[in-house]
Amino acid sequence: MWLRFTDDIDIHWRHGCKNLQEFLDKVYAFHKTIKFTSEISNDNHVFLDTKSHIEGSQLVKDLYLKPTDSHQYRLQTSCHPCHCCKNIPYSLALRIRICSQEADNERRTHELSSHLCRCGYKSKNVDKATTKASSIIIIIIIIIIIIIIIIIIIIIIVIKIIIIIKSLFNEDTNI
Repeated sequence: MWLRFTDDIDIHWRHGCKNLQEFLDKVYAFHKTIKFTSEISNDNHVFLDTKSHIEGSQLVKDLYLKPTDSHQYRLQTSCHPCHCCKNIPYSLALRIRICSQEADNERRTHELSSHLCRCGYKSKNVDKATTKASSIIIIIIIIIIIIIIIIIIIIIIVIKIIIIIKSLFNEDTNI
């Protein structure tokens, strides 16, 4: 699998160590002024804010936080507009959707709530934001279903219009 974001690339390689080394040798020699680096791991590896590993045949993803992350978020008492502080819990909660396993999702949500409450955010507002972030997937699925239903209705209408036009054309030719 190959993932890319700007100048970061994440590869899950399943073709053996020898083939990987041959691939990397070609990448390193690609251009004399562009320097590529690589980190190889048979266990967990990190890409942007995602930590992943393969379990059986499944890719398991979790949120990655750097060990130096101090979880210092803008205080709600700061002089920023209210909507800035209100959206911080929601924006951070959206990142938790990276987690592919429910247990990781719940653990990361609890950790985020603890960090935000230590920074003075009200528990009620944090819970509301995390609930909103986790329900966005359901909203997207509902929107997709509605779009599919609308497309089906349009197709049915077009088919009926074609049938009506054909029948009118057939009546004209019979006269």
